[in-house]
Amino acid sequence: PPYLGLIESGDAGGSWTPVSLYGDADFHVLRTAGRRVVGYGSDFKTRRQQLLVSEDGGRTWSQRRPPMILLDLILSPADPDVWVAAGAKGVMRSADAGRTWTRLPGLAGKLAWPDAKALIRAEPNGELFRSSDAGTTWRPAGDLVGRPAALAADDGVLYAAVHTGVIKMSRDLGATWTVRSRPRPTTTS
Repeated sequence: PPYLGLIESGDAGGSWTPVSLYGDADFHVLRTAGRRVVGYGSDFKTRRQQLLVSEDGGRTWSQRRPPMILLDLILSPADPDVWVAAGAKGVMRSADAGRTWTRLPGLAGKLAWPDAKALIRAEPNGELFRSSDAGTTWRPAGDLVGRPAALAADDGVLYAAVHTGVIKMSRDLGATWTVRSRPRPTTTS
């Protein structure tokens, strides 16, 4: 079905099996912290956007009220109850696992939290901002030199996909970037 719900792979993406909500939900954002999975996306029957939380690895879900139409959502690596969301109304934070929200400064953008003291926001024009206080204040942190399609962090390293298909990486929280991969040129015969 077009709505895949939550699926998993045990062979690095070679094959996939449904976990839950197969045919019922289409997730646009999925984030994890331990066994907690937070997903934002569309309900198949109503087509309404929904914010869902699972405490058992995605087997069962409960609903939260999204603070706005979301572009991105991230969970704090220091406290999985602290979430920062970016979307139609800018940036918002929850300190109680998405039950209540407060507005933060800044424009919507892609989010990554590479360590407890570095929340990164990439605005649509590629400008980066860093917060050391969970989004209360932001300072310039660099530039992707491209429009971000995705932003992620793994083991303190930032990864960004830009709309040209290039994947970039930064080991200094976004101050400088190197190209990790770029699309292969297409050949015509």
